[in-house]
Amino acid sequence: MVSLRRISLLLFALVVLAGLPARDAHGADGEASLKYVSAAVKMDLLVPTSHVNSTFAIHLGLRYLLPWWNPNLSFGFDLGYYPMWGEGQNMDAQIGLYDYSWRLHLMPLSIGPQVDIPTGIPWLVPFGEVGYTAIFAWSRGKSFGTTTKQSDVAHGYYLGGGVEFRFGRFGGVLGQYRYTGTFLDFGYPQYNLEPGDIGGHSVRVGYRYIF
Repeated sequence: MVSLRRISLLLFALVVLAGLPARDAHGADGEASLKYVSAAVKMDLLVPTSHVNSTFAIHLGLRYLLPWWNPNLSFGFDLGYYPMWGEGQNMDAQIGLYDYSWRLHLMPLSIGPQVDIPTGIPWLVPFGEVGYTAIFAWSRGKSFGTTTKQSDVAHGYYLGGGVEFRFGRFGGVLGQYRYTGTFLDFGYPQYNLEPGDIGGHSVRVGYRYIF
């Protein structure tokens, strides 16, 4: 697990990068052209393990471009949704082999800063990010003809980065890698000796518009 100290050092490095020279804040007519809000929509395909079916995810993001290093430093959040499901068989010492199935609905909420790193190429903007994540999870399991429901909240962190290809007033297309570390036991520590990580690696593609 990444320590809090390492996360703090990474956040400091991102802030330093944000201090690099930004683009010209004025248009050809001399009027201010800075923008302060961006919105994004991203999708990815998740293939966690061989025990979980492949599934989709969608994420919506809203960020405020801070005025101190505009437009390189922003702070905001993104909210997503993805389902997971699986089924199989297990062996019980008394009743023998039995079937089971389960389904999860997960809603991750991530909050933190993002730093766009100037490259001198207006249409090519790499970026880095770090922050806090909470994943709200609802589960439904079925075995022996009985359905069991449970919910929990996983808390953790995320680290990531990517690159955005900007097309002026038409917004930009981005590719993003993110690792999320979030752990929960669904309220049954006696059965889950170690909290399970319901985060993991994801690669996302999407569209971002700054206005």
